[in-house]
Amino acid sequence: MPRADEFQLIERYFAPLTKHGDGEISAFDLKDDAASIKVPQGKELVVSQDALSENIHFFENDPLDLIAQKALRTNVSDLIAKGATPYAYSLALGLPKDFEEDAIKQFSNGLSQDQDKFGLTLSGGDTFKSPNGLIIAITAMGLVDEGAYKSRLDANIGDIICTSGTIGDAALGLQVRLGELKDLPKEHENFLRHRYLLPQPRIELVAVISQYATASMDISDGLVGDLIKLLEASNLSASLELDKIPLSNAAQSLPQYIETCITGGDDYELLFTVPKIHMDEIYGIAATCGVPITAIGEVKSFSGDMNNRLDILDKTGKPLSLTQNSYVHF
Repeated sequence: MPRADEFQLIERYFAPLTKHGDGEISAFDLKDDAASIKVPQGKELVVSQDALSENIHFFENDPLDLIAQKALRTNVSDLIAKGATPYAYSLALGLPKDFEEDAIKQFSNGLSQDQDKFGLTLSGGDTFKSPNGLIIAITAMGLVDEGAYKSRLDANIGDIICTSGTIGDAALGLQVRLGELKDLPKEHENFLRHRYLLPQPRIELVAVISQYATASMDISDGLVGDLIKLLEASNLSASLELDKIPLSNAAQSLPQYIETCITGGDDYELLFTVPKIHMDEIYGIAATCGVPITAIGEVKSFSGDMNNRLDILDKTGKPLSLTQNSYVHF
């Protein structure tokens, strides 16, 4: 069978992904140069973009359906952190010259599964030839009530700092993937590897963020570094209690990697601040939806000392010194 060209691939594997919506998103079977997206009355459109590149964000032999889902989920996580419900996305896909049609099919199947899971539809995009492996760029759109967008800028003194899920699993999973963590119990190895391969955007907590958070973001470059970004945006400081940071059983079995856990990337958990008076309500919602929320610190005033933005305190109350705060892109 002759190899399909760009337009045949789009028709077979990507045009069907535009039919997941409710009629408010018109992508014209990807036969036009743009899409028409209606924003319901009383809503605002939230837009986020992330890109993933082979051998930087994923490995060449990772399953293609999981690569597609990771690309989509990193964007969904950003939307959730703004209190937004996922709505639509566009996709720019750079394909190496040896990319096979079966691979495209597997990739689109991964997208289709997550569109159903998170309520998204494809609105358009682009394909191009990549000289250096697979490249995926997604622009995701979500909906929030007017005036309900949650930025990093509005934390308040006295707010409680919270995270969802557990921290550091993906960073440890990368170490497993690189062969640098050995002799782990198989259960722990599989858990950490999966947490690296496939993030779990906390869609169940959209209401928590939209109703209660004062400032919010997702954790992509490491808990410590991302918390510092939030504090800088809000012009505040904070103290964080090391022993309160939620760790999985697998991470707890590796105490020597605690710095990796709190500074490593790819968690895609939520990081947000909340007034103390709402903590009981938040814990109640977390218990109901089955996604744990943990209070790990408190927001404080900022003295102006750039080296004293965040204190990480150990069990004795002594500040912890780190070699770096987060994953660095460049």
